[in-house]
Order: sequence, then structure tokens, then C-alpha cells
Amino acid sequence: MSERDVVAGQKLFVEKCGGKAYLLNQSRGKTHSFTTPGVADMLVFVGGHCFWNEVKDGDNKPEPEQLAFGAQVTKTGGLYVVTRSVDDLMDVCEELGIWR
Repeated sequence: MSERDVVAGQKLFVEKCGGKAYLLNQSRGKTHSFTTPGVADMLVFVGGHCFWNEVKDGDNKPEPEQLAFGAQVTKTGGLYVVTRSVDDLMDVCEELGIWR
């Protein structure tokens, strides 16, 4: 399953739980971007919680900028997760007491 498919499935799951997932598309290559380097793929609001979700497929690992962004999020008291599937996101929601 591609990262794009995982993101679509995760967004649908969050919406079925009554939440909202904001997709934060980054420009790559020669296009200039006004976003923060390394910002996560998705900002999730669900069940009274808010967290940043970096989606990876296969064996892909977060880039150094993504890890730095995640460290800044957690340093300031936020939640940053890296997921690879809808099931991973369900597990995060379960740990937060949102799902099951």
C-alpha cells in the first residue's frame, strides 16, 4: 500500500471517529515552500486530543528534518507519532482512549 493510500485511509478513520485530519502537503524539489521543514503529514484532532502524524510506507524512515520537528513537538508537550498503516493509527487512538 502506498503512503498516499495510507493517508487516505487514516483520514477516513479519523472522520469516522468524529474527528478531523488536516493534511499538510509539502512542496518538494525546485518549488518554494512556506511551510516548516519536516512538518508532519497530518495534524489530527479527535476525541479531545490533537497530535502530529508522520506517515511512512514500507521501510522508509523519517528524514532528519522530520525527526527534528517531532523532537520540537514533544519538547513543547505535544504528541508526535510515526505510523505506517491505518492499524498503527488505530493503536495510537486506542492508547489515547479514543478507540475501543
